[in-house]
Amino acid sequence: EVQRERAEELLNMYPCGFRPKHSSKLGNDFMLFTNYDPVDRLGGWLKTSYSQL
Repeated sequence: EVQRERAEELLNMYPCGFRPKHSSKLGNDFMLFTNYDPVDRLGGWLKTSYSQL
């Protein structure tokens, strides 16, 4: 969440719905960003503020 606005603004990249599951229960949040809508592979973009697309 911290870098979401910066990724959109500077790189035109958006977070995907993909969320990895860690077997060792890591506490760090992980967010994958792409510049295309990966519907079939990574669950598509998280639809929150992308009405301009």
